[in-house]
Amino acid sequence: MQQLPKRLLSIDVLRAITMLLMIFVNDAGGVQHIPEWIDHAKGLEDRMGFADTIFPAFLFIVGLSLPFAINNRIKKSDSTRQVLFYILIRSAALLIMGFYHVNLEEYNSSAALIPKAAWALVITIAFFLIWLDYPESMAKTKRYALQILGIAMLIGMAMIYKGGEDGEVRGMEPSWWGILGLIGWAYLVCAFIFFAVKGKLNNLIVAWITLAAINILAHTILKVNVLHDRNDGNHCRKRCYGQFPR
Repeated sequence: MQQLPKRLLSIDVLRAITMLLMIFVNDAGGVQHIPEWIDHAKGLEDRMGFADTIFPAFLFIVGLSLPFAINNRIKKSDSTRQVLFYILIRSAALLIMGFYHVNLEEYNSSAALIPKAAWALVITIAFFLIWLDYPESMAKTKRYALQILGIAMLIGMAMIYKGGEDGEVRGMEPSWWGILGLIGWAYLVCAFIFFAVKGKLNNLIVAWITLAAINILAHTILKVNVLHDRNDGNHCRKRCYGQFPR
């Protein structure tokens, strides 16, 4: 029997609690008359609701797990190219899933060949086929065949996709990256920084201060627009773990 790798129970427990709360706030977002503090704050309100803490909790878990994942690769004697490829693959997986989920929000069942639920089911199965952690005992030809099937399914769903309103039907296109995509970008940047500075704490602190300063400048002096809704600037928050269109 293959021996499972040792895991930190504290991180697994925190991840499980966060997943549970994610499901809770997602379902609570469609319920009327819930306490205001549970829901997301409106886009221009200067506060946070309980639902607004879930995404930062995910990013916190990513930050906790990232050093262990990269250091394990280094302990396995992976080359620099292999580690960088590992980072890119994991980031790409999150970005691709985020891209598909964002377009799922605007899916137009009346104009498309298949219902929205069927399209969502197919892309979900494709995600599993591509990025499932297959057992090492599985034959490589079988694993590659399943992964190629998953890729073909995603390409097929992209080709038949129809989104937008009935008068403005369109294909898949980027807007914001969705929750998974944002986690993907955060993972990509932070993993590259951690690997580049070899995990040295002083350098990581400098990187953190630099990124925090960029964020402050973007929201104050530069005033970068991070909201995407055409009407009330609340598009992103409506789709950050809660208030998904029913």
